[in-house]
Amino acid sequence: MTKLLKKARKGFTLIELMIVVAIIGVLAAIAIPNFVRYQLRSKTSEARTNMGGIRTAQTSFQSTEDNYANVTTVTPPALSGTVKQAWSLAVCDTMCNRTATDMCTSFECIGYRPDGDVYYQYESNHRAAAAAVTPEFAIGAEADLDGDMNNGQFSYGSDNQNSGSAVIAPAMLACAAANAAEVFDCAPGTY
Repeated sequence: MTKLLKKARKGFTLIELMIVVAIIGVLAAIAIPNFVRYQLRSKTSEARTNMGGIRTAQTSFQSTEDNYANVTTVTPPALSGTVKQAWSLAVCDTMCNRTATDMCTSFECIGYRPDGDVYYQYESNHRAAAAAVTPEFAIGAEADLDGDMNNGQFSYGSDNQNSGSAVIAPAMLACAAANAAEVFDCAPGTY
């Protein structure tokens, strides 16, 4: 009789297996949305990195041309959504020079091109130097990484007037950097 009881106790019952499957399902339901949010947050690093590169290119351009370029050509031209798209190459206008920086409307004019494809659209408008006017520039980045039709946006504004806040806002966005000379998330939690 004891041999039969020992044989019957080998393995798991169907209820025990169902409980384990239910626990795994609950853990997956908690972990998957957090993992997706983590992935989206990591993709925003593209905007911060490229905005730093654009800032460096604008500063370099300003050091030789005495003004910032007015990069109003939004690049790439359309929002890509959840898929990366190629950085569109636009030829710099031949009229682009130190006296006509409004003609410097593409990123090629400042010598900036990221490595590889991008999720975000970028733009970098300026306020030209004039009598008693300090030159300033702003950078905007916008994307819809999660495809929900709500765009994540980042803004950067220079602080040449040393006012502590961005003097101009990116033309493509409705928000300005809260603190000048740092990248600002215009729509926190929106990807």
